[in-house]
Amino acid sequence: GIDTPLNLTTNNPAAVVEFAKECESGIITKMLSSFAIYDQQGQEQVVFTNPVKPEDLHNLDGLRFCPMTFQEHLPKTLELRTTIVGKQVFTASIDSQQFPGARYDWRRRGVDSLNAWQPYQLPQDLEEKLLKLMDYFGLNYGAIDIILTPDGRHVFLEVNPVGEFFWLELCPGLPISQAIADVLLNLVPRRS
Repeated sequence: GIDTPLNLTTNNPAAVVEFAKECESGIITKMLSSFAIYDQQGQEQVVFTNPVKPEDLHNLDGLRFCPMTFQEHLPKTLELRTTIVGKQVFTASIDSQQFPGARYDWRRRGVDSLNAWQPYQLPQDLEEKLLKLMDYFGLNYGAIDIILTPDGRHVFLEVNPVGEFFWLELCPGLPISQAIADVLLNLVPRRS
């Protein structure tokens, strides 16, 4: 199978407290459906992946109105974005750990980090497993988040069937737009 962290999606505060006890290295949280919310003035605010501190576990009352995903916190050396289009696999990496404030989520650096992405080659067996996952879900496109841990494990975090990719084309050898066009024009086989 594919290596994954422990995960919990819930709106039950007691379940989060129990989950945190299972995760010795701590937990992080991320939005379930979108990374943006709107404040009382109607302004868009981005909600990044964040660590859950022990004191946060006593203040989860609002969770019942907004389910969230919680994951086991794993140390990472690189964050990877794998974009799969049809049967083509494109992967890029960023060393988010070099950016203060972005250790839990590279997006905190915003456009400042766009040029820090580099092409990355996943192990062949992992690429094959990801393609099987896409086959299982019948997805012709998916943006997959993976981390590389200090001990060399590639850990799958999630697949987003509508995830962004535009900045990855700054990396040489990642013609994602062309691959999408080829699928849309039926120049390459689609998943059915």
